[in-house]
Amino acid sequence: MKRRKLLLVVAFKILLLGTAFALVTILVGWWGAPALAAVWGLIAPNKKRAPLLAAVAAGWGCVLLLLWTAVLGPVLELADRAASVMGMRSASLVGMTVGFSMVLAWAAAVTAAAMRPGNKSD
Repeated sequence: MKRRKLLLVVAFKILLLGTAFALVTILVGWWGAPALAAVWGLIAPNKKRAPLLAAVAAGWGCVLLLLWTAVLGPVLELADRAASVMGMRSASLVGMTVGFSMVLAWAAAVTAAAMRPGNKSD
C-alpha cells in the first residue's frame, strides 16, 4: 500500500511538472525548459532523484506540446516532410525531439542540484 501511494505521488509530480514545462515553453520559449529544470534541481526535496524526475517531466511536457500542436495543425505532415529532408522516419524525429528535451532538462537539473547549498566539493 505504501509503495502504491509513493508511485501515485511521483506520477502526480510528473504530471504537474510536465504541464509546467509545457506552459513555460509556450510562454517563454525553448530555453524556459532548462531554466525550470534548474529551479527544480535547486528546490526538489530529493536532489539525487531531481534530475530523473525533471527529465521524465520534460519529456511529458514535450509530448503535451506535440499533442496540442497536432490538434491545431498537421503535425504529422510536417514531421514527415522534415524527417524526409533529414533522411529519417517521422517517428524517429518525434522521438529525438522528446529525447532532446529530456536530456536538456536532466543536464540543467544535475547542474543546479550540484550547486545546492550544503554540497561538499572534492
